[in-house]
Amino acid sequence: VPAPPMWPPPPPIPLPPYEIAVSDADWFVSGDVAGSHTATHAAFSSDGQRQTITEVESGGRKSRRYSFLDHRWRFANVRGGISVTLFVTGSAPANDEGDDFEIEFSTNGGTSWTPFSPPLIIANGSPQGTEGLASFPGGTQGNIDLRIVDTNRAQGNRQFDSVSIDQLVYSHRHRPERLPAGRLPLRSPPQSAPPPRSISPGSDNSSNELGFAVYRSTDSVNWNEVGNAVADSTSFSDATASPATAYKFLVGAYSSSFEALSEVSNEVTTPDGLSLATLSGGKRKGKIYVDLSWSGGASLDEVEIWRSINGGPLENIATTLNDSAERDQTSPQRITDSHLRSPIG
Repeated sequence: VPAPPMWPPPPPIPLPPYEIAVSDADWFVSGDVAGSHTATHAAFSSDGQRQTITEVESGGRKSRRYSFLDHRWRFANVRGGISVTLFVTGSAPANDEGDDFEIEFSTNGGTSWTPFSPPLIIANGSPQGTEGLASFPGGTQGNIDLRIVDTNRAQGNRQFDSVSIDQLVYSHRHRPERLPAGRLPLRSPPQSAPPPRSISPGSDNSSNELGFAVYRSTDSVNWNEVGNAVADSTSFSDATASPATAYKFLVGAYSSSFEALSEVSNEVTTPDGLSLATLSGGKRKGKIYVDLSWSGGASLDEVEIWRSINGGPLENIATTLNDSAERDQTSPQRITDSHLRSPIG
């Protein structure tokens, strides 16, 4: 006699919100390669394998030669989804040429290549197990190619530098539902703080995460992913916050199957924006001066003044009261640009 059906029936087993994809093939363009692309499918601590690419020398006149490498991987039929993230661990011995190694992607079979923003670079001198995360533009799917290239091909740089890849995997989230498997305490700045550019999990309670996803909300209902952090991270800087806006944050530690969400942070409100008026200035007693005036930032007690001279890099020249005006008399040169920001950026 068959057993009676269970009632109520058990709930269906949900699919994991994240899926992991690994390379299907690789091909050699330039460089000496040791190890198969399958060595990048798992961390070195798990399989004891890595793929190492070493530069080769260009042709031509000896004085004009240089060393270089270019190696590529194919990820076929990447499903895509709400977000697609690349996770890499690798290393590169220090070299005298300052030659680093950058990973770029292509969605058109290698016809053109796009750097990640910010660039995904394994710097020379990076020890084994150095981690990196990069997010793909929304809607990325299908066949995705990756390549790693060196960043210094100056003539005369002929040292054969190398880079090793321990793990190279995609994580793609295909549905918004998340399966909390625990909670991470979350700290954020006090309510009166300036822009919430940095948030910090109180502790990393997870032990097997691939990384962290950071979410932001203005209503505690609709959450937008604003960035990622590598495994074992304890802080994240959010440079996309808008002025005069109240935010709450939460952090998700994700593996290949689950995502554990932190508690929701307290609410923090960013100050209103600063607007710098047209500069004016002149020369008095042989000294050049520039008058600055600005508006906004009503919640700020102080502002920082940054200056660029003749198109050079910006430097912080003063922290002053937010009284809407300041005179710069510290430079004898032509000032071409000035910026204002809150004291914590």
